Amino acid sequence: MKRISDNQKLAEPVVLMIGNFDGVHRGHQAMIQRARQKACELGAASAILSFQPHPLKVLAPDKAPKLLQTPLQKEALLKHYGLDYYVVKTFDRDFAKLSPRAFVANLCEHIHIRGLIVGFNFHFGFKREGDIHTLARLAPEFGFAFEHIEAQRCEAAPISSSRIRACIADGRIEEASALLGRPYFLQGQVVKGRRLGRTIDAPTANLVVYNELLPRFGVYASWARVRHAWYRAITNVGTNPTVGATGTRVETHLFDFSGDIYGEELVLCLGRFMRDERRFDNMKMLSEQIHKDFRTRLTYLDQEPPVFAIV
Repeated sequence: MKRISDNQKLAEPVVLMIGNFDGVHRGHQAMIQRARQKACELGAASAILSFQPHPLKVLAPDKAPKLLQTPLQKEALLKHYGLDYYVVKTFDRDFAKLSPRAFVANLCEHIHIRGLIVGFNFHFGFKREGDIHTLARLAPEFGFAFEHIEAQRCEAAPISSSRIRACIADGRIEEASALLGRPYFLQGQVVKGRRLGRTIDAPTANLVVYNELLPRFGVYASWARVRHAWYRAITNVGTNPTVGATGTRVETHLFDFSGDIYGEELVLCLGRFMRDERRFDNMKMLSEQIHKDFRTRLTYLDQEPPVFAIV
């Protein structure tokens, strides 16, 4: 997959998709599958155009969602699904002022669009005045085929990034993963903590997470990937109230692993929510609960590491 930035033109004919693609979830995957099929029909390449930053971070920062993945993670996921081009468009207030027709004209000036595919609820242009009906009218004028993709559904409700965020915020990680079509993951760097876990035979990797969105505070079954190998793990997301820590922390204990991984990158696939975080009266009570959690985690039947769609 080739990345195309603002100052580059894409001369090769493409079937283009436009959207934020936050999470690259099953709905997005259905659109990508259709775009690749349409590209074959039209003798074109497949491409996605996405905006950086997210438009709401520019227009209404207080309403902007916490994203399901970082820009680099999104790019890796899009590459995994076999696209030819990834067009990154800088979103600013000047671009937001374009009328729907000027929006399309601007894209066609830089991209050879042979086909265009968007989601059923796609809006664009000044004050989001353009929609799929606008695109259907403009397509003949600008010489491209146009179609939209209806919502993909799961348990009678549409799959959407906002629905997945709600699942994660509530600790319903398994449901979020089903909507994503892959494990929900966090990624970050291992840093030194206070090493209190070592004193109770429960060492943890303390993670500075790259992702904006964190799940509900609590303890989760997980898998951790470090040095290209997977390890069963258990993860606490929270504030560590028993030891008086400050700020939100993500700490993971890796089973059957030993070694110094400070400064290294770790990928964490979260699974079943095990319990809420709580404050214990003393370290002995905390230690007893942690080791109980360890025993419970090892009873789970996820004996194989996750099939994980990111490089």
